[in-house]
Amino acid sequence: MEGEGHLDKGYIAPEAALKKLRVAKGLDQAVYIYGATGYGKTELVRQYLSKRRYRYISCAEDATGLEAPELTEMAETVQETVSHNFGKEKEAQPRTVMVVDDMHLLKNAEGRKAVLSLAGRSDVWLILICRSPIPAWLMPLYIKGGFLVITEDDLRLGEKEISAYMASILLVLRSISPAGM
Repeated sequence: MEGEGHLDKGYIAPEAALKKLRVAKGLDQAVYIYGATGYGKTELVRQYLSKRRYRYISCAEDATGLEAPELTEMAETVQETVSHNFGKEKEAQPRTVMVVDDMHLLKNAEGRKAVLSLAGRSDVWLILICRSPIPAWLMPLYIKGGFLVITEDDLRLGEKEISAYMASILLVLRSISPAGM
């Protein structure tokens, strides 16, 4: 399936989350992924986009989470690119894939405004990654159907994925164990 050919051989993706990513991409719909630390949110996106060009920004780059000038600058850069390409055939203009990680640290109005402006753009496929469910400032966009949500439940491995993981561990253990054991 589309996207799976881009995953590293040893990576076992949570199928429910992968399906939602495929659907969102097919619908050109923004994605909001949330889960506690260690659920594999960022790795899922990194793996899914591994063979594609995308722009990545972490709101954690400023430890205070109070400033987001890079996010605003990135939104303006995308707008300039679109303005420059205006009038060219639509097929010649690939959508810009933007990933905004550590959204829970985005505290300032300027950064939030930049995210909201990107979310409604047809020339940008936006993927937002956070540790918490949808914040109040994004709720109006969510209610309008502005993005598809991938939850912690979607990020959990199912029985099929756990079996594949255990089989891969067994292969590794067999390959490193001394002969005769």
